[in-house]
Amino acid sequence: MTIKINMQGIFGDFYVMTFATLAKGRRTETGVEIEDKNFVDVIRIAKEVAEVKEERRKNPKKQEPIMILPMSGNDKKPFEKVLRCLNIPTQSTISEILSKVNVDMAEKCEKVSAMSFIKPDMYEYGRVPGYEEGKNQSRKSEIKIDALYLITSVAGWVLSRLGEASSEGSRVGVHIFPIDVSQSFHNLPVLMEKVDRIPGLYPTTAFLLWLSYQMIKNGALITDAMQIYTMSDAGGMSPATVKEGYRVSLERIVNRLNGKLGNDQNYLERLTSDAMSPKSETRSFSIRVCNLLYEVIMGSKRETDLLYFANRELYSINVTKSDESSKDLKEKNKLEVYRAASKLAYKFAGQ
Repeated sequence: MTIKINMQGIFGDFYVMTFATLAKGRRTETGVEIEDKNFVDVIRIAKEVAEVKEERRKNPKKQEPIMILPMSGNDKKPFEKVLRCLNIPTQSTISEILSKVNVDMAEKCEKVSAMSFIKPDMYEYGRVPGYEEGKNQSRKSEIKIDALYLITSVAGWVLSRLGEASSEGSRVGVHIFPIDVSQSFHNLPVLMEKVDRIPGLYPTTAFLLWLSYQMIKNGALITDAMQIYTMSDAGGMSPATVKEGYRVSLERIVNRLNGKLGNDQNYLERLTSDAMSPKSETRSFSIRVCNLLYEVIMGSKRETDLLYFANRELYSINVTKSDESSKDLKEKNKLEVYRAASKLAYKFAGQ
């Protein structure tokens, strides 16, 4: 048997495409087709990833269910309506909901209004890549979706949600999507399970280097092109909104990092995290190192340019430090960052 899910021309299609990719589905003129067995397998994987994320959010002092999917007040009504139709308790966690899903249980349910995580492009941040048709529609446009589309989107949300990061003083969700169902993203669930904290998003060069490091570290290499979106999550009376979206391939970065650094990636993690930390005193230096490294990988700079810059700065700080400053914790941390940059540069220069 084959399950057919119709695309709606809205942001939720990214979740459906992610799900279909992992389920080895195929694209049709109107949507995607997925074999029953593969559908069930990916629902199970999404449930397991959700369990990991719920466990991280648990508060030992509270016994209330952990809802990892942010919802506004308006989102809860259609969501709970579908759950009641599926005979699933409305207070269930996402992992509990996914554990109760089967391939034909959604057929009897009426269509409901799309939740804002599924249609964020209908709001003020509507001009997102790939969805031009949404930019002129009213913010109050109502789109009805069936229960199958909703449940698949929830699973796709779990399987694409890398985590949260600080951006301009607020927290935003970070999602990774395949460009289409033809792409191979079989390692995506591993990345979603393993990554716990995103140190930041800017500069983008540091974030892409950090993300490539996470793929290497966790054995979840994704070399096909991907779509990265940051979203302001729904909550209270505020709907989910898209903040930023861009398309990128990390194949070149991952291959160069693997070839040059092998398993010794700690220097890179230290520098990229520092470059994305607004409060770090060495952030400006780390940003320059990350930008230079990115240019080296892309071929616009030589490895010796990075080596010269890193060693020049390290020599300068060694010359100017005093015996007293060497005992100061901040100065020690600063020196460690500069040394990490030098060691990274030596690795890339093959010396």
